[in-house]
Parts: sequence; C-alpha cells; structure tokens
Amino acid sequence: MHYYATQTVSSCESVNRLDVTVTLNTAPAVPTGSASQTLCSSSTVANLAATGTAINWYATATGGVALVSSTALSAGNYYATQTVNTCESTSRLTVAVSLNSNAIPINVVASSLNCSGFTANWDADACASGYALDVSENSSFSNATDLFISEYVEGSSNNKYIEIFNGTGASVDLSGYQLLYFSNGASSASTTNTLSGILQNNSVIVYQNSSALIYIGSVTNNSSVNFNGDDAVALYKIATSNYVDIIGQIGVDPGTAWTSGSFSTLDKTLVRKSTIKSGVTSNPSGFPTLSTEWDVYAIDNVSNLGTHTYTGAPSDYVTSYQNLSVATISQAVTGLAPNKTYYFRVRSTNGANTSANSAVVTAHTFTTSASYAANDYVWTGTTSADWSNTANWAKYTNAIFAVPSTVPVATSNVIIPANTAGCVLNQPTISSGNLIAKNVTIAPASTFTMNTGTLDVKGDFTNNGTFNAGTGTVSFTGAAAQQITGVTSFYNLLQNNAYGLTLNNPVTVANNLTMTAGNITTSSTNLLTLGNSAPATLTWTSGKVVGPMKRWMAATTNSGASSSLFPLGNATRKA
Repeated sequence: MHYYATQTVSSCESVNRLDVTVTLNTAPAVPTGSASQTLCSSSTVANLAATGTAINWYATATGGVALVSSTALSAGNYYATQTVNTCESTSRLTVAVSLNSNAIPINVVASSLNCSGFTANWDADACASGYALDVSENSSFSNATDLFISEYVEGSSNNKYIEIFNGTGASVDLSGYQLLYFSNGASSASTTNTLSGILQNNSVIVYQNSSALIYIGSVTNNSSVNFNGDDAVALYKIATSNYVDIIGQIGVDPGTAWTSGSFSTLDKTLVRKSTIKSGVTSNPSGFPTLSTEWDVYAIDNVSNLGTHTYTGAPSDYVTSYQNLSVATISQAVTGLAPNKTYYFRVRSTNGANTSANSAVVTAHTFTTSASYAANDYVWTGTTSADWSNTANWAKYTNAIFAVPSTVPVATSNVIIPANTAGCVLNQPTISSGNLIAKNVTIAPASTFTMNTGTLDVKGDFTNNGTFNAGTGTVSFTGAAAQQITGVTSFYNLLQNNAYGLTLNNPVTVANNLTMTAGNITTSSTNLLTLGNSAPATLTWTSGKVVGPMKRWMAATTNSGASSSLFPLGNATRKA
C-alpha cells in the first residue's frame, strides 16, 4: 500500500509528494517456554528461559517496562514477549518462578585415607557458589550434645528463674523434655513439668516462678521453678529416659545450699561458662561442677538472663579446618595425627545464604591404598593390639568408617594396613579364643601375631607383610575354594574345606597339619613343608596333598637327611 507525504514551509506546501510504500507485518506469536521454572535464589532475569527472537521480560501481564537482565528474581510470575521485524508480540508467555536456596550437601564421603589425612568429597549443588568445610576431633564439633541449663537464678523471695540453652545445631522440640524439681533431698520429683514449643538453635528459653518480678524479658511460667538453694533441679529427656542436666544432687539435702570450694547456690545467680557443651547427665555427689562450669553473681542479678554466650570447646576443630571456604566439591585434609578418628561436615554457600550442615562423616587416618567393600574391617589398633576389642577396628559402611559393634564375623573381610610412619600404633594380636573372618589381608609393612587361639578363615589368606604364628591355629573352613598367597609359616593349620585349598606361594606348617576334608594343591615352586627345623605331625582324615610336599623327619630315620621331598599326589595317591 502507498502513502504520500508533503512538507509545509512558510505556509507553502510542497507540490510534489513522497511516495512511501508501507508493508504491515503481523505481530509475532507469543514465545514458547516452560510455564514453571525453578531457579536458584541468586538468579536474575538473565536466568529465565524462553524460545523466540529478542526476548523481553516483564513483571506484569500487560504494559510496564521491560526488565533489565541483571534484575534479581523473586518467586512469582514473569512474562515474556518476542520481537520480530520490529514488532513485539501482543501476548506474553507467563512463567511461574520458584526459587530454591542452596541445598545441604549430600553423598559426603572420605577417600584417599592415609596416615596424615584424607580427602573430603560431596556432590555438587546447582545453587551453590561454594562450600564450607569443618573438620573436628569431636563428633559433635562445637555443638552442644543436648539442651542444658545455662542460667540458674536463686533470688530473693519468689524471684526464681531457669534458662535452658539450645546449642545442638538444630531446632529442638521441647515437648520431649521435662523440668523436674526435687525438694529438700527428695529422691523422686516433687514437681514434673513437661515443656512445650520449639527452641531454635543458639537460642534460650527462660522459665520463671509465676510470682517472680525482677526480670522483664520474655518468660514462661513453670511450676518446677520453685526451688531454694538446697534443692535439686533437673532437665530430663523423655525419649532416652535420661537426665541431660542436673543442678545439685538428687536425693540429698545439703542443708542450706550446694557448695563447691567458695562457690554457693544460696541467694546466687549462676551463669554457665561459654565453653561448656553438655550438662551433668549422671546424678553426682554434691554439685562438683559448680566451681568449674559456672560463673557466680550476686543475688537478683538477671543482667545475663535471656541470652547465653556459647563458644564450645575451642580445641574441637582441627587447625585451619573450621568453616574453611572450598570452591570445588572436594578438599584434601592434611597434617592430621596418625591412627586417629576425625569427623567432618560441609555446608553449601551462595552469597549470604548458607545451608545447614551435612551429615557428619567419620575418617580414620591410616595407611592403605586398598579399595573397600561394604562391611570390610580395617585394623586401626586405636587402643591396643587386642583383635577382640571392637575399638581397634574401623568398619566400612556406606562409604564411611566407623567403630563397629562387633569384631569381624564370618562375612567380614579383614585388612591389616601398612604400619608406615607409625600409622598403626598397635599391630593386631590374637592371644586366645576362637575368632573368625572371611578374607584376611596382611599389607606390606604390617605384622599380625597369633600367640594362641584359633582364627577360622572362610575366604582367602593373603600375607604381604609379616605373620607371626606363635602357637595358634589357622583353620580353612570356607564354602568355596580357598587360597593362601604370600610366603607364610603357620604353627597349626587345619584344612576342612571340601572345595580345596590352593597354595600360591610356599607354606610351612611348623607343628601340626590336620586334614579333615578337601585337597591342598601345591606346585614345584609353591611347596607345602611340614615341619620347620624339626619334625611336625600330620593328622589325616580325608583329602590329599595334590602336588609336591616336603616333610621334615628325624635324620636318624631318614638316612641322615633332615627332610624329604614327597612325590606328586593324584586321585589315588596322596602325600
């Protein structure tokens, strides 16, 4: 279509006209895209997604001004247009935006364990810009182990207050706790008051006698706050049927007050020291922590009531590993003590947003490059050389190591790691009893000693280190073929496996070889030697030695020779 233009100058219009051909374009269609988009809380308009040409985003369904790409998003609806050939679409794509904060890291595991450290690993979080790592020698880190009483006010008249602090690292449902009052030496509670509400982490709640007057902050009346300086007060956890804190001694009347040194509860305000992480959980004799865990103030001093300063034990964190900023999803932790249990946790961060802590993961420093399977037992020797002490083992479960509830069982693979740099302080010893394991692996530079007793092996026995046989017995009683790898000398060896036992290296039995089921397969380079510088006995019921075998004999009965090499066994012939 043509349109014609003139211009007018000093009241005179031009005679000729400009011929303009006009082409009208159709408004483009609405852009396409997901009507529901979930983004990180730090996202901007630039993170919104729509398909089209020259996309503009708006905060309103009609009208308004297009948003710049750096505009921070809020949860709610945003609207997109596209522009084609200078024409903007008249309809807008509606996108409902949900915002996620950076999440708690998951799949947190320890890898590359060694004598002086490990590597902490976790999954990436799409909304995290970084991570924060804590490493501690204490499984609770600086967190309190449970709720505890942080302030005790034994004031004039009815001015009695109890403050309870939550430093556990998480909110706590108070309905799982009771405040108990024991009057004048009573052994059972004179008053029991079940608490209510949610107490947030790093927060306090103040309970008062209903007639108290001197504190004007937020309080809750509680019938258990009716004590004098000679009464006992306790905080009780219902789920575990245990006390989590006790003031004084339940069942004892001290006279006028609980005392410890120059400290007293009579007409005093007690404030828990900032480094205290847990309450008194067992009924004490008297009030021994009064002088060590509390600061004492004059009567009716409530200047600290309503808040509690808490730092936890400063030594809990490993130096340089408290809130360590980490840009990636793994961090090498170095400089640790050998043969020691450490704990770590991680948080995701994004600007001012920090997630809650991940699950706490255990890492035990010892030297080994082995790959582990579920339920493997790794010797740590943490407390002694005693195989029968569970504290000397670390069990591999769900990618973490933890002290097991039992010693190795018939399905347990046992690894005795290398004792390089004194990493495994106590090497394992079996001194008595009948013990059991599946596969047993003795790593290079490690030593396994049997003084007496029996070790029943259900799998393979691999000796790449040192095995001291003592006077013990190693029996092979598996439900499948078994092997012995590594040059090894046993004192007593029992073969009771119908599927057979194969020697992959020379093996010596110094005292007695008992064969009750199954063959022992040897070779010219992997000899079985019965006796070690002196004759040994063979107790035979069933089975064969299939292959060469050497047996020590008294020289006087063997033509002057101290040992003889026996012929190969076969289906009808046994050594």
